[in-house]
Amino acid sequence: MPKKERKDLNMHIPTDRAIFISDYMSSPTMQYEVIGQFEDMAAGGDGGYCDSFETATYREKYYKHFSDKWFSDVLYEYGKLQHYKRMQMASG
Repeated sequence: MPKKERKDLNMHIPTDRAIFISDYMSSPTMQYEVIGQFEDMAAGGDGGYCDSFETATYREKYYKHFSDKWFSDVLYEYGKLQHYKRMQMASG
């Protein structure tokens, strides 16, 4: 599977957002944090506060128009990508 260039990703498409999280986030810690926020928002939550000095949540600030299903779709696609990467690593 050829890697999609970052400039070609459409962040509104769940598959592309999953690729961005999987391939372009700078650290596993950042990926883990974002996946946790997305899991919360997929279940109808707000993703938590952006930082300790703000009253805005991630959903209010960045994802106002995204449905719970969109977050679920991103998580599903992210899981598929991680599975594919594990399979690639296992096969050599």
